[in-house]
Amino acid sequence: MEPLVSILIPTNNRPQLVVKAITSALCQSYKKIEVVVTDNSESNETQLAVGKIPDTRLKYIKNNTNIGPVINWRKALVEASGEYCILLPDDDYFINPFYVAEAVEIAQENGVDLVITNCLLGYPDRTLVASSHHGGLIDSKEFIEGFWKRFYIPTISNLFKRSTALELKAFNSNDILYSDIDLWLKIMSTSDKVYCYDKPSIYYLFHSANIVTTMSTESLIKNSRFLRDAVGNSASQDTLNALICRYIAFIDNIYNISSLNVTKRIFAENNIYTSLHSHHTKILMARYRRKAIGTIRKFLPA
Repeated sequence: MEPLVSILIPTNNRPQLVVKAITSALCQSYKKIEVVVTDNSESNETQLAVGKIPDTRLKYIKNNTNIGPVINWRKALVEASGEYCILLPDDDYFINPFYVAEAVEIAQENGVDLVITNCLLGYPDRTLVASSHHGGLIDSKEFIEGFWKRFYIPTISNLFKRSTALELKAFNSNDILYSDIDLWLKIMSTSDKVYCYDKPSIYYLFHSANIVTTMSTESLIKNSRFLRDAVGNSASQDTLNALICRYIAFIDNIYNISSLNVTKRIFAENNIYTSLHSHHTKILMARYRRKAIGTIRKFLPA
């Protein structure tokens, strides 16, 4: 029997974009789906737009107040009924009509709780392919150790098992703005394998209102703790230190942060002092911009 898949679409004041996202979900070749829309909007504009879509697979919930972006993800997860879920931001949409069908088959045949897909990144001036750089089954421990170096998670819209996400208390705080990565790492920390579906399935619209482009410096510093919380005791201190270094370079690429003070505070936030060694700098050299390397190197012990 085919399992039910819940497409979770949290939204806030984007009536035209959310209709496009919903339509792309309903056009998937896999028909045993439900589309769960949780609405943080203050006006009724989104409710009216969604109400014009005549499909019984669509479930719309309007929040009484704006409960915040991540808790709105949680609301959709709790309201869902599917065995598997895919989180689709309201400004993104499916571009591969066979993604859900193939991801479900992969999950069941390989016994994995997470299927990671590629995506297209839509910038104002260009479109790029974002890839995990690997296809097929990957050992979870190997993925965590190589995250942001050899392995990548291109999009938020990966297929995951709903019961696992609930057990791991996914999306339970607006303070963790990288809550999607937090969940993927937690799933990998509690499972043996993850599967990378090496096809672009989602169009990710990159713009100034994305959650990840509107974070303050203080939020970026505090959010660095999610890596330690996500991998817990499943990773060595050496791996944790490397992940923190890669996180610093990752946010520098997005926010153009190369402050020595920010680097020091992120290290202190994660109890990293003199335990960093030169090979962490080499990790950064292999992937990130020279400015970020300089930031890290200034704080490494001689």
